[in-house]
Amino acid sequence: RHFVAGTAEFASGNRTFAVLYLALHGIVKVALVVALLRRWSPAYPIAIVVLGAFAGYEIFRATQTGSVVLPFLAAIDVAIVVLIVRERARARRIPR
Repeated sequence: RHFVAGTAEFASGNRTFAVLYLALHGIVKVALVVALLRRWSPAYPIAIVVLGAFAGYEIFRATQTGSVVLPFLAAIDVAIVVLIVRERARARRIPR
C-alpha cells in the first residue's frame, strides 16, 4: 500500500516525466556499469558525480512531493556511490 502511494506521489501530475526520468536513470546506470566492468578509469568519478546528482535530485523532488519512494531510491544510489568509491580505492592499490 505504501509503495503504491509512493509511486503515485512520485508521478503526481506528470507520469511522462516520471517514466522518462526512470528510463534515463536506468540507461545511465547500465552505461556506467559497463564502463566500470571494463575498468575504464574515468568512469569512476563520472559515476560518483552522476549518481550523486541523481540522489540529490531525488531528495529534492521528495521534499517537493512528499514521496516515500524517492528517499529509498536516493539511499540506493548513495549505497552504490559508496561501493564505487571503495572499488576505486581497491583498484588503485592493486597493480594491473
